Amino acid sequence: MNQACELLFYTFLNLLWSMSYIWAIHHFCTSHFTCNNRRKKPLLLLLIIILPLSNAVTLSGIFPFAVGLLLYPILWQVLLVFCIVLLYQGTTIRKILASALLLTISSLLQNFTESLFRCMVLIALHAMHIERTPLLDYILDGMAYCTTTACTMGGILLLEKHMTGFFVNRLRRWYIMLSVPLFGITILWDLVYIGASHGILLRGGDHLNLYYNELFSHAGICVLSLLCMCGIGFYTFGMDKIDIEQKQKEQYHSQVLFYQMLEEQYRSQERLRHDMKNHIIGLQQLIDNCGRDILYHKKSDKFDCGICLKETRDYLHRLADAAGIGYADDLTGKNIVDALLYYKHNQANNNLIRWECDVHISSKCPIDDFDLCVIFGNLLDNALEACRKMETESDCFINIQASMVKKCLLIEITNSTAKQPGCQKDGIGLRNVKDTVAKYNGTLSINADDNIFRISILLPCIYATHDTNQSL
Repeated sequence: MNQACELLFYTFLNLLWSMSYIWAIHHFCTSHFTCNNRRKKPLLLLLIIILPLSNAVTLSGIFPFAVGLLLYPILWQVLLVFCIVLLYQGTTIRKILASALLLTISSLLQNFTESLFRCMVLIALHAMHIERTPLLDYILDGMAYCTTTACTMGGILLLEKHMTGFFVNRLRRWYIMLSVPLFGITILWDLVYIGASHGILLRGGDHLNLYYNELFSHAGICVLSLLCMCGIGFYTFGMDKIDIEQKQKEQYHSQVLFYQMLEEQYRSQERLRHDMKNHIIGLQQLIDNCGRDILYHKKSDKFDCGICLKETRDYLHRLADAAGIGYADDLTGKNIVDALLYYKHNQANNNLIRWECDVHISSKCPIDDFDLCVIFGNLLDNALEACRKMETESDCFINIQASMVKKCLLIEITNSTAKQPGCQKDGIGLRNVKDTVAKYNGTLSINADDNIFRISILLPCIYATHDTNQSL
């Protein structure tokens, strides 16, 4: 095969690779970012054209061999980062991290798959005593390209499924701490590519022939790329887990402080409510009796006195509501839970959400008060948010049920939700709930159908000490 045919052959293979690769990258990015449709076609077309052309220039001999091998990966890597930053909408640092992940994973997968394939081919040819010919090399190169393309595309799509929420609500330094090592590994593999492509990277010694040196080279690249992929996986997902746990702890601390403040306010209000309740009830009874006497003995003043009595009665009712006297039915047996339910009840009333509460918790229940508030607080926040998103206010409701069942505490919260049931987010709040349930070896179940979202929790009431500080 002459040089022109060789150039055409490898350009075609690179075109196939670039089209598949750009499709996988676009699929990955659109799952995490919004695509700028105005720039979509020209930038994708530019990538598809530039990748095979840059490889063709490298193979054509216009540049020295080593320079061409170095320019090719650097050219398309810089171009890829540039296009991702321009094509997709979002903060630049997030798109740079996505570029770093895609470049590193695709480079490692490509080297691992190709080296593994070459090792298997070399062993098979040696075992069957088949001589290598130029035609056979071209066939094997085509098979290597197809195998590498399939595995790399599959790896990118698999990575996409495990990175839901990976590019949202993160600090800038977190993105930088991930991007810098990934770009460093990519540059390292560019250097490995120069040494390994069309040459020998490792030598076993002068006593070994070309076959063993080539086999050792591919085996070395295969092992090294596999170790790098494992290291990147542990580092990337480990950083993700650390960040989530840190946010959980921060939110938990904030909730503890909030519930402590809420309990103090509730206690102060409880004392005020206790003092005011008797006075208001007495005044209401006195005015009612006075009104009946006035209406009975002075019919001529009936209109004016009736208005006066109505205004006074309405004022006292508003004063009773302001003191929270009407919410006494939410008493549960746990002061801090009472305070939380009172607070959430007010939020529900302000949003015209029907509130139904029947919670009875034994004062001897060993479950920590703050853990109970973490459960009730996060679940009620999710329920309130789901109700606010309802199109019709008349259908909004929240039902809270909790009681002791034998030696367990059963909590069930039901609320209306949007037309797509089960759409309430599994965010940090629900993760805190799951962690708290797991702390007591409890169970949690979620059911969503017919625009109704229901979550049930069963907590064994084992009479042992649970230290809140230790749980943090």
